[in-house]
Amino acid sequence: MRRAKFPILLLLGVGYLALVVPASIVLWRNVTESLPSEELHVLRLVYEQVLDDYVEERDPATLLLAATEGMVESLDGYSRFIPAEDVESFREEELEGTYQGIGVLLVANHAPITVRTPLRNGPAEAAGLLPGDRILKVGDVDVGGVSPQDALPRALELLRGEAGSSVRLTLERDGAPAPLEIDVGRGHVPQPKVRWAHVIDEERRIGYLHVHGFQRGVTEELDRALELLQQDLGGELRGLVLDLRENPGGLLTEGVAMANRFIASGPIVTLRRRGDVVLEEHTAREEQCTQPDVPLVVIVNRRSASASEVLTGALQDHHRAVVVGERTYGKGVVQTVYQWGDEPFRLKLTTSRYYTPNGRPIKPRPPRGERGGTPDWGLTPDVEMLVDDATAARLRAALGDYEVPRSFRDAERRLATDLKLEPLEPLTPGEDPQLARALLELRRLLGETVDEQPSAGGTRDR
Repeated sequence: MRRAKFPILLLLGVGYLALVVPASIVLWRNVTESLPSEELHVLRLVYEQVLDDYVEERDPATLLLAATEGMVESLDGYSRFIPAEDVESFREEELEGTYQGIGVLLVANHAPITVRTPLRNGPAEAAGLLPGDRILKVGDVDVGGVSPQDALPRALELLRGEAGSSVRLTLERDGAPAPLEIDVGRGHVPQPKVRWAHVIDEERRIGYLHVHGFQRGVTEELDRALELLQQDLGGELRGLVLDLRENPGGLLTEGVAMANRFIASGPIVTLRRRGDVVLEEHTAREEQCTQPDVPLVVIVNRRSASASEVLTGALQDHHRAVVVGERTYGKGVVQTVYQWGDEPFRLKLTTSRYYTPNGRPIKPRPPRGERGGTPDWGLTPDVEMLVDDATAARLRAALGDYEVPRSFRDAERRLATDLKLEPLEPLTPGEDPQLARALLELRRLLGETVDEQPSAGGTRDR
């Protein structure tokens, strides 16, 4: 039980709750063999007394699961026992960034159920769904009369399902003389990790990318997005804004790989385990660096955590980017996911701390009531740019949306106009003071003389 196979290193910003499953019995059978006799005696006494005398009958497996979860949750906010029934969703959500369904964004609070846009590289796109398609039936279930409030939850209930299955949709489409029937295969739908990618200043040849998470494959998404930006700019990308706001982290390997795209040599991050013993050192490889010279500005905020901080810290220490925005979240610990042979459960355990190339630890943000004096958690931006709470909420909502695939943009704009929706359009510098400041700093990097504008939109709780 002491040695686990298949460890996966994670840098995740938020803990998750586990659900009940009898697999905890398997874990406890093995664990209790190595428990000191006194502690094991206490555990057995309490366990048996609860089973015998608690006012309501309790399932033994549920009690042991609670003991397992309690032990792990007492460590920190990131370690987690993952029961067998949650392993697949854990893999999809935290490691892969996928879900099982058809890959479509629907109009919220609207009836009939209406397609806002198919997601990029998803089954709905492959099957030929279009923005504005109105779903009348899902299989044999008539959904044409569903209320606006129930439309979205009902659609998600019917459209999601196991990868490999399929669903027949009856659609009403503008210009079609009769309803259409389209079979859509469900799959592991990749949720875009590079949510926004576009030219933001054509005159100066500046591109913009927002990275939403560091699940598996995000660096490849970045590579493809950079290629498209180069094409849009005739092969000349002269500057890049890399937006890491609202990015809670993900896989350490992806954070390191993305840093290596911009750093040709030298350290990226060091992991130290208990006793300050060096566990791993990650160093840039020249052949993996595709953008060694493009001027770069990174935007962060207080929700930029873990792998976002690894990337930001490496770029900052190598003087490879100017960092704009707010002090980052402060999650300087790494989790390892353990699996024991064929056992069906997993354990995500905090196993080390990470340090930037210059040896800086990322200190955790203390609880609000314990914050005093000069803040020293997370990473400090080179150019601090605070926004007020109302602006922060608006930016968070906008960054959480998806950029519409290029082939659907005109149709989505028409749909948004017809339904009086806010279009899924990129943020502009006029709407986003942190982005405006990032562009100002990038113009400086390009050799321009610029004024000290814009100013901050307010202050935030620190």
